[in-house]
Amino acid sequence: MKQSSKAWSPPGDKSITHRALILASLSEGKLELLNPLISKDTQATIEALQALGVEIKIDEKKITVFGKGLRGLKAPQKIIDCKNSGTTLRLLTGVLAAQNFPSELTGDASLKMRPMQELVDALVSLGAQVECSPHGTAPIRIGALSSRAQRGISLVSPSAQFKSALQLYALCMQNHFEILSSSKTRDHTEKLLSFFGNPPKARDLKVVGDFSSAAFMIALQVLNPGIRFKIENVGLNPTRIGFLDVLQKMGVKFQTQSETKKEFANEPSGSIEIQNVTLKGTEISGELIPRSIDEFPLIALIATQAKGKTSVKDAAWLKTKETNRIQTICESLKLCGAQIHATPDGFEVDGPTPLQGASVSSYQDHRIGMMLCIANTMSLGQIKIDDLECVDVSFPDFLKLIKSSSDLIGGSFETHVS
Repeated sequence: MKQSSKAWSPPGDKSITHRALILASLSEGKLELLNPLISKDTQATIEALQALGVEIKIDEKKITVFGKGLRGLKAPQKIIDCKNSGTTLRLLTGVLAAQNFPSELTGDASLKMRPMQELVDALVSLGAQVECSPHGTAPIRIGALSSRAQRGISLVSPSAQFKSALQLYALCMQNHFEILSSSKTRDHTEKLLSFFGNPPKARDLKVVGDFSSAAFMIALQVLNPGIRFKIENVGLNPTRIGFLDVLQKMGVKFQTQSETKKEFANEPSGSIEIQNVTLKGTEISGELIPRSIDEFPLIALIATQAKGKTSVKDAAWLKTKETNRIQTICESLKLCGAQIHATPDGFEVDGPTPLQGASVSSYQDHRIGMMLCIANTMSLGQIKIDDLECVDVSFPDFLKLIKSSSDLIGGSFETHVS
């Protein structure tokens, strides 16, 4: 990986795999998803769809789906367990709210803490029979559809999952209504809806490489000047790559080459090469937040090595992820010696500060765990990380990859999986 002639491609995009599985199931006929992400999160969606009567076959490089059509799903025999997958829970809430049978969705302890009230209220206003717990969370109980109501809805939360759930509800209802959002969020559902058509027809699809997974390999290079390699076949959708804009503000120079291919459902894709790094602090706020929402653990880590103050604002939505990421980012990096503190809607970091060895936890949050693994490649002492099984949620080969990278720079790597 030291030579720029080396190249690496990320696994299939998690967000797109979830959505493609659902739309494939709602299509008429057999289709193949090539280069899907097969992880704990997407497995939750597969098992949920199978519980709804969809035949799905899996091998290493493709998933075959035998679609049931918009009205072909069957009532599940038991409560559907979405495990730790917020995408599964939220998108299927939209799909099932449009069906003529009752259902219930639940998940693990972490998922049952994630907000659902705004989505539930939106669906109810559109005529669905949906209710959540008194805390505004799962379990979600859905009755058979009984009526249609207003023809427009506004979302305050910057959630692509909420928006996609409403789009899938509209598709299943064959209804049209306007969705107004407070911020621009990822548009994979829109692209997939255009690709499959309305009503959706079975079409083979190749899933583009996941930018959020590639971001960890970008951070590895930014923080370790001796490592350079080209990242290829990665999604470059403008609604997803705010992380690159943040890096540019922080003094990272890189080159991208992009093209749009029909086989990727018209998702922009291409390559990324890091060229030069001179890190400086900056302010991150506004429209950059939803476009880089998954990368803030990495942004905080990189900020520890930047000269001056880095300030993140308008990011209160981070509190609603797999963990309260404002809290877990700050707690984990403080243990490693970083000068970081939480604010009501983000955090501030003073740098540069050399990171020290420490014993830390992933908090069972895959992105926190992977960020700490990257930190270990450039810290002065060994960072021992508990409970890294969670990385299988989105990036099953990450630990193998990062261990080989750590060997290249002469570092050590140790995990304690409990």
